[in-house]
Amino acid sequence: MKTFLFILQFMTRLPVPAGIEFTQERLVRGMMFLPVLGMIVGGLVAGVYVIASSIVPPVAAVFLSLSAWVLLTGGLHLDGLADTCDGVFSLRPRERVLEIMKDPRIGTNGVLAVVMILAAKFTALLSLEESRLITALIVSPVAGRLALVTAASLGKYARDEEGLGSFVNHTGWRQFLPALALALPVLPLDPGRVTIAAGSALFVPLAMHFYLKRKLGGVTGDTLGACVELTETWTLWAFLIMERLL
Repeated sequence: MKTFLFILQFMTRLPVPAGIEFTQERLVRGMMFLPVLGMIVGGLVAGVYVIASSIVPPVAAVFLSLSAWVLLTGGLHLDGLADTCDGVFSLRPRERVLEIMKDPRIGTNGVLAVVMILAAKFTALLSLEESRLITALIVSPVAGRLALVTAASLGKYARDEEGLGSFVNHTGWRQFLPALALALPVLPLDPGRVTIAAGSALFVPLAMHFYLKRKLGGVTGDTLGACVELTETWTLWAFLIMERLL
């Protein structure tokens, strides 16, 4: 329970009764609970949509639910996406890319990435039929966090010095398999579509693994955050495409 509360405290802005000290060992152990965290975030965001949609038009309800989504995570993964895009799309050598990603300032590529990912999520949510929108809101954060565990399990830390993201060197199948099992409770929401959307979303961490291995020699905390955002968006669009085709 202490490990779960730690990962809840570390990965969200939800109030945790007692502050729990950060340790890399606790972070590694907590990886298995990320899909549960995704269900909590998704459930709360879906709840915001349900309440808001009974008061305001759909476009406003989607905006409020997306805003709640960002606030619940404190923009943690969006920050990682921005830093990753600033570095990777600078087209500089590996060492310079890692330096750029470490810079707390955000550049043009980072701003564009955040704007485009939020626009992509907003568009997908606004285009979905309501019952599937609610399912997608719950499933997408679960898929995103399972993707994080996948990317961490596959990769190694790209930087030479120890850092926050170096926990990936101690993450593997012992964390991935329990995380996969804890993600399964979302399947009954819509077994066919959830399987296709979340299953296909695993393409994102796999593609990022091979690209970043060649580009940076591994992953960082920022690229893991980017992986979450890209996977969540992929999942929402997968639901939208299936709604149009099936």
